[in-house]
Amino acid sequence: MKKIKVLLVDDHLLVRTGIISLLSDQQDFIISGEATSGEEAVEKAGILDPDVILMDISLPGISGLEAAEKIKQEHPQIKVVILTMHDEREYLYNTFKMNIDGLLHKSAGKDEISEAIRSAFKGGKYYSSAVSEMLVNHFIDRFRIDEIDNLILTRREKEIVYLLSQGLSTSEIADRLSLSVRTIDTHRSNLIQKLNLKNASDLVRFSVDFMKKKNS
Repeated sequence: MKKIKVLLVDDHLLVRTGIISLLSDQQDFIISGEATSGEEAVEKAGILDPDVILMDISLPGISGLEAAEKIKQEHPQIKVVILTMHDEREYLYNTFKMNIDGLLHKSAGKDEISEAIRSAFKGGKYYSSAVSEMLVNHFIDRFRIDEIDNLILTRREKEIVYLLSQGLSTSEIADRLSLSVRTIDTHRSNLIQKLNLKNASDLVRFSVDFMKKKNS
C-alpha cells in the first residue's frame, strides 16, 4: 500500500503533536516532515516532495495562504489542505477562491482530517461540514445582492433599503419619509417577500451588505 506523505505545518508544537497523535493509527499516512512557518513550508515542500500539505492559515512570516500559493506555483502536483479557526464568511469565501484542495475548520476531528487528506490525494476537493455551511450561506447572500438590480423594486423600496442600511428604525424611516409606521411595515413586508428573506433581521442585514457592495 502506498503511504500518503503528509507535511504538517503549524507554529504550535501542541497542535502538531495533537494532529500526529490523531493520525497515528491511519495506516495509509506517514508524516514526512513538519514546518513552523510559511517560509519553511515552501522550503520543505521542495525538499520533501510530500503528497499532501496540511497547513494552518495563520503562521509567522507569510500566511498559510501565501505559502500555499507559492507551493502551488512551484509544485503543482502537491495538494494543500488549509486549517483555519476563522468563521467569517467573507474570509472563508476569499480562501475558497484560491486553488487549494481542502479547507478544514480546526474543530475538525480525526475522521474529517483523514477524509480531507485522502480526498486531496485522489485529486478531489474537501471542505469540512462547518466550512461548507458557511460558504453556502455566503453564496446565497452574494447571489441576492448581485441580483437585486434585476428585481423590480419601487423607488420607495430602494429608499427604504438605503435607510435600513444606515441603521434607522421603522419609526425613524417613517419620520424621514413622512409616512406612517404602518406604511413602512407594509413596504418592509413586501421587500422580505421580493428578496426571498426570512424576517426583518434578514432584511436589515441584506440592506447593509447591499449598500457596502454598491459603495465598494
